[in-house]
Amino acid sequence: MSERRGFRRQYGAHPAHLLLLVAAAAVAGWAVLQWLHAPTPVRLLVWFGAAVVGHDLIAFPIYSGLDRLLIRVIAGTSGSDAAATISRWRRAAINHIRFPVLLSGVLLLMWYPLIFKRSNGVYFAASGQHQSRYLGNYLLAVALLFGGSLLIFLLRLARAAGRSRSGASPPGTTPPASTETPAGHEKNQP
Repeated sequence: MSERRGFRRQYGAHPAHLLLLVAAAAVAGWAVLQWLHAPTPVRLLVWFGAAVVGHDLIAFPIYSGLDRLLIRVIAGTSGSDAAATISRWRRAAINHIRFPVLLSGVLLLMWYPLIFKRSNGVYFAASGQHQSRYLGNYLLAVALLFGGSLLIFLLRLARAAGRSRSGASPPGTTPPASTETPAGHEKNQP
């Protein structure tokens, strides 16, 4: 029992977590092998290495920097603790921008050869269709994502404003304690 506690203290989670993580990595590795038609181990390591370098050294600093810039712009502060000092609604506004940006980025990553017409000959040979519609469809999807996120944010703001006008306390706050006694209950007097 003490060995498990020592492991948990060192690792930071239950040993089953590590087992599940290793199993998930094995399944992912198997899927990649199937997807790449059983490549050599060297080719597989190069592919994973390029993915790690591409994400950790190139993509992560870019989107982390853009996220910090977004926080600073919306929070209106330039300090390093801008994320800790912003209000609930400013944080919601940031998240309503992050969500469509994330989905738009994933769509672009998945469909960029078709969006930017990088595989026109192969696509036409396989489907008999041209790629001309993908850029317009992608831009429409991005507009719908941002428009839907804006609409949801505005509805949330209107709902919160309606609550505050009706006298109800806004979410996340507690109403002040009443000093009056309820009707029919009188204070005991000595």
